[in-house]
Amino acid sequence: MFDFLKDISPAISTVGLLAMAIYVGFKEFKSGTNNVEQKTINAYKERNTQLEDEIPRLKDAVKAMGESIARLEGIVSEKDKHIKSLTDLLQGKNPEIVALLNDIKDLNSQVISFMHTVDTRTTKILDYQTNMIEMQVVREAKIDKGHQD
Repeated sequence: MFDFLKDISPAISTVGLLAMAIYVGFKEFKSGTNNVEQKTINAYKERNTQLEDEIPRLKDAVKAMGESIARLEGIVSEKDKHIKSLTDLLQGKNPEIVALLNDIKDLNSQVISFMHTVDTRTTKILDYQTNMIEMQVVREAKIDKGHQD
């Protein structure tokens, strides 16, 4: 009854072996693909971890550079102010000297005003003294004339 199987048995076994070989090959191929994918994923995870470890160091470096830049900007600003001050000084625009010159100008105006006042008063006093001397001269002339008479 199963005699016909003896004749086709080698063909069935060949087909079975071939199917089994294809199955095992496919399984191994898929397993290899999964293994490559897993290695790639692990490599990316490792690189991501390395980059995450780098982030705090880079943040600190950026912060330090920012502080250095701010400090240098302050220094440059102070240097610019100092250069402007020296330039103004050389051009005669020193605020302290300008203020001193303004004070001297105001004092000179006050001295001139005082001298005009003194001059007016002195003129009046000199006129008065001249009149007094002239009157004294006239009086002495009269006295001398009276002594002579």
